[in-house]
Amino acid sequence: MDQSADRNVDKQNSPKAVYLRYLVSFPTLVCFVLSLSSIAVCFLMTFKTHQMEGRIQELEIKLSDFCQDSSVSKDLRTSIETLLQERLNEAMPKLRVARDVTQECNCPPGPPGKRGRKGDPGESYFFIASCLFFC
Repeated sequence: MDQSADRNVDKQNSPKAVYLRYLVSFPTLVCFVLSLSSIAVCFLMTFKTHQMEGRIQELEIKLSDFCQDSSVSKDLRTSIETLLQERLNEAMPKLRVARDVTQECNCPPGPPGKRGRKGDPGESYFFIASCLFFC
């Protein structure tokens, strides 16, 4: 009994067994590290996004205070707004709506295309041929 227990201990401590143990645990360790790093990146990005949203809100508040207290005349303000609206309209893509066309379209026909190959003869061809043959 002692010899079999010594053999099991020797097999467990052999360099091959240790190598296999590390080989099996290495991919698990890599996956665990990658999972932790992805979670850390998600938390970091959430924190940065929250900070940026706070800064944008502060800027919006400052801008609204500045616009209300400014000494810009109403005429100048309206002209600036119209110019900005024109620029925005130029930059925005134009939406094209398909028009409702009836089944009888009045559009002119397009240019003629190539002639296609001749089709297979129909039933009337065979009927006429059989009448001529049998008559």
